[in-house]
Amino acid sequence: MAIDGVLTLIGQDPSYWSGGKSNEASPAYFILQISPWLFVLGSAAWITFWYWAVRKLKEPLNLIMTLLFVIGHSFGSSSWIVNITFERGFFKYGDQASNMIAWGLIILYFVLIAIVAANCLRIYFRKDNLSSN
Repeated sequence: MAIDGVLTLIGQDPSYWSGGKSNEASPAYFILQISPWLFVLGSAAWITFWYWAVRKLKEPLNLIMTLLFVIGHSFGSSSWIVNITFERGFFKYGDQASNMIAWGLIILYFVLIAIVAANCLRIYFRKDNLSSN
């Protein structure tokens, strides 16, 4: 979730930083319009709230909510990877090699997310098994 927020800020058009409109599809658009600092504060509150809420929920609801947020924010942040790399000129639209490299970066990004998520789940289930013994 934090990476999604960071990429959201990095992906803003240069005009945003001089008072222009923000580029965001989620309801966070309205917060981002007010201030990037409010967006950072709101993101921290969002992460803190959902961390607390998921810890209070019982299985399987806690796992469902965790996956919902991991998958949702992974998708959101991956769209920023495409925008940032193409808008900053690292790749060119319409160039098949560029498209394949950008696609590969996103696949690599999802692989890294899957590795981190799998390790977190292993720790979660190990802890759960230890506490039931």
